Amino acid sequence: MDQADNWTLMFRDATIDSPGGPILAKSLRRQMVEHGDGGLPIWQTEFGAPSPITLTSGAVIDEAKHAALLTEAMDLWKTYPWAGVFIAFTYKDFNSSGAAHGDHMGLIRSTAGTPGCDASNRPTGTAKKAYCAFRAYVR
Repeated sequence: MDQADNWTLMFRDATIDSPGGPILAKSLRRQMVEHGDGGLPIWQTEFGAPSPITLTSGAVIDEAKHAALLTEAMDLWKTYPWAGVFIAFTYKDFNSSGAAHGDHMGLIRSTAGTPGCDASNRPTGTAKKAYCAFRAYVR
């Protein structure tokens, strides 16, 4: 398994059609209740995916897919009464022109400029589509 396939573990299946972080949390929650920790919240941390990237399975996570996955995960997360905070993996790409998969995990690009979203919630400046999805969600 190469590094690119590790991100498929976050999703329900290797076609990355839906977020699995919240799905995995349901299983974790069951374990917590069974062991007396049912009163504690679970935090969803470091949620995200590199964008753009093509996984070895052939599935593609482009900026639109990244935004859709993030939105779906946040929508699902808020349905759980035990859900704590939801944290994106990182705000800014480590290196938007870098070759490593981890360089592209941010909601905005690492290039100079100001991120924003227009009146139709489309990204402007250094923003990626996931930035506008996240921004719309938390407002």
